[in-house]
Amino acid sequence: RNTYCGRENLSFTQEDILFRGHAIECRINAEIPEKNFMPSPGVVTNMHLPAGNGVRVDSALYTGYKIPSEYDSMIAKIIVHAPTREAALAKMRSALDETVILGVETNLNFQYQIMRHPVFVAGQADTGFIENEMRMNVGARSVMRMTKHEFLAKLRQGLSGLPQEDMEERLIFYSEMIDD
Repeated sequence: RNTYCGRENLSFTQEDILFRGHAIECRINAEIPEKNFMPSPGVVTNMHLPAGNGVRVDSALYTGYKIPSEYDSMIAKIIVHAPTREAALAKMRSALDETVILGVETNLNFQYQIMRHPVFVAGQADTGFIENEMRMNVGARSVMRMTKHEFLAKLRQGLSGLPQEDMEERLIFYSEMIDD
């Protein structure tokens, strides 16, 4: 039975829906993650947003814009799409690298850390991920400070449910991307 909103007769079933690639969205906020995500209102003095194939940015931000303290701190959404999760992660890291927002503090570095965190990379993040894995205020080591060996060990742990061949392929892929 194909129903939606209590009505019947959709023209397709769940099985008819084809997945094409992988998408990731990062919500860029004018806030300070190290201070419990405290808002960072102010004036944007300079900015550059990413672009390119498979990169989309939703934002009304511009140089000179005054970010008020009375509203939601989200200032942009960066969305990427690629054929695989690994390619989407690489594309998002590149898009975040390209993004420049000056004049206010943002969560750009925090988003970049998430894109490199082995639990997230392995696709094992859940609703407790930020609280459990990214505890910036309680002295947890930043993923950016992990050694290559530590990162790959944690990634191997996160990928343990995959077939051995798939796990090894992903470990090689990320091993080649990370500097020693």
